[in-house]
Amino acid sequence: MRNHVLIASTEFPPGPGGIGNHAYCLAMGLHKASYRVGVVTRTRDSEQDSKHDENLPFSIHRIPADSILKRTGLILKMIHQHIKKSAGGTVIASGLAMLVICGMYALLRGGKDVRFVLVAHGIDINPRSYFVKLLVSCAMQGFQVVVPVSSFTAEKIKRVKRDRLMVINNGFDPEKFAGDEVNKAVQKKGNPSLITVGSVTYRKGQINVIQALPALQETFPDVHYHVVGLDKEKPQLMILARELGVESRVTFHGALDDRLLKAHLEVADIFLMLSNHDPSGDFEGFGIAVLEANYLGLPAIGSENSGLRDAIRSGYSGRLIDPGKPTELILAIQEILTDYSRYKMQAKEHATHFIWEKVIKKYIAILNTNT
Repeated sequence: MRNHVLIASTEFPPGPGGIGNHAYCLAMGLHKASYRVGVVTRTRDSEQDSKHDENLPFSIHRIPADSILKRTGLILKMIHQHIKKSAGGTVIASGLAMLVICGMYALLRGGKDVRFVLVAHGIDINPRSYFVKLLVSCAMQGFQVVVPVSSFTAEKIKRVKRDRLMVINNGFDPEKFAGDEVNKAVQKKGNPSLITVGSVTYRKGQINVIQALPALQETFPDVHYHVVGLDKEKPQLMILARELGVESRVTFHGALDDRLLKAHLEVADIFLMLSNHDPSGDFEGFGIAVLEANYLGLPAIGSENSGLRDAIRSGYSGRLIDPGKPTELILAIQEILTDYSRYKMQAKEHATHFIWEKVIKKYIAILNTNT
């Protein structure tokens, strides 16, 4: 039946990551639209996973962290069971492993009674390994529809006919920040107060901001940079900040719950996402954190050579710049601060176009087509 959907995702809450956030919001959105939704994903922490899953309104099956062959076999079994009971349904794959498994299954199995849809993010469609790249290229031929999360991601997809591509930008759930409570213990620090939300990694670009801080403090003597997210590469960045003499200008907050995250965003001035292309082939496919910041009134500055081109409307909700040029960052901050009320208002308006209530309608349109 066409209203049966299986979402196969490499990530899923309560674990972090944009792919998991997307899969969760997609599952919730389709459930609310009366689709029968099932999810297959990996187990990360059995206790936390069980606690998270017990109140979900759709079924979820987590694959234990066994050998690759065993995990693959279990995923294939789930796909096969879904197909048996839901002829005419849809399998939506998200993440590198699910891309390969679902795509190859569709190619080898053949038939068109079940539609296979791929959500394309970043490194999943742009791996560095030559062998994996060939595998991905082959597996992508099994999907009837490929959904890049940004026009930038779409440009990275090769050997797929353009009429099979349909760009659907990521969305965010405003319910994440529901309620008017503000943690009064969070005080503004810095003028301007700059913030990045995302795992502390080379790809997220916190390194670019820290490298720019010596130049930034010459123009903005009271500038302060707030880093929120999993501290994966914090030690290296702390050493860099110390070497540059800007250690006192940076605060690492670690991962925060939604309540504290909202409080920190509400006292900041500008959101930064000066992302890099990772040596592994990963890149910023879109930028959900940008839209969440916009929703709370923060203009954003992001890398022009990334999926942030779709998340930031340059000159309206923020600015797009070369992340490796501190001069461009300084000029962008000056421009936004000079006309801050306008940028703040427009950032909020911009975010409303990306709430999941609107984004899910585009996925439903795909599910309702016959091709």
